[in-house]
Amino acid sequence: MGGSVSKVRMFWFAVAALVLSTTVTFLVDVLKQYKVPPAVTVGVTLLGGLGAIALDLLKSPGERPRAVGRAPVPVPGVPPAPPPHRPGRLRGLGWALVVLLVLAATGYAAVLGVQWAAGWLTGNEKIRAERLVATAAGTAGPLRVEVTGVGVTRHYTKIRVRAVNTGDVPVTIHLFGGCQFVLAGGSTLKPASMPAAGDLEINVPAGSIPVTATITLSGNPPPEATTATLSLTGLFAPTVGMPQALQVKGVRLRAE
Repeated sequence: MGGSVSKVRMFWFAVAALVLSTTVTFLVDVLKQYKVPPAVTVGVTLLGGLGAIALDLLKSPGERPRAVGRAPVPVPGVPPAPPPHRPGRLRGLGWALVVLLVLAATGYAAVLGVQWAAGWLTGNEKIRAERLVATAAGTAGPLRVEVTGVGVTRHYTKIRVRAVNTGDVPVTIHLFGGCQFVLAGGSTLKPASMPAAGDLEINVPAGSIPVTATITLSGNPPPEATTATLSLTGLFAPTVGMPQALQVKGVRLRAE
């Protein structure tokens, strides 16, 4: 009877360990997909190792490896010691199920939490609404920038642009500190301050080669906003006479 109970408990501990391992592997894959710093991935892996240790500690002493020693020598006239108490089949199975359910619930909550945090840290959130009504464009010297989309997520606004440089030298558009999305009501959206959220610059090669990029801005336009201007004041080209600013005026937005 005791051996059967031990086998049942060992089976459920193995299942729990498999669920824990699968959850940790999935979390690591999600973190890599969202380009989260390696330190976070290492932390999740360490938590998985701690979970495995916790599973081992939950095993009863009889299920852990024991050192091989000499059997006790019976003493005449002294009754033998009673066998150690072992939990019944239902009790062992119940604890295994509790551990399995806790691991499953914790893993699911961790997946949701990691996805939310990774999206917030990196700006890689799902677009919930498209606000742009029609494309708009602006020029500065040989550079032409066209706004092709304005999507909003939970925490960010993503402006999709298409840039073409008809000049002979490449142009760099510095975004951090050189980009604003000025709304008609007076509010302004600027590039996300999170280190991993969005690109810091857009490189546009010479020779009329089109480049597409997404500018990630913190916050959302007010629901009633219907017009805006994309202001780019961080243009740089290794030549004399290249304008340092470009504006895309008349960006029409759809009210929410």
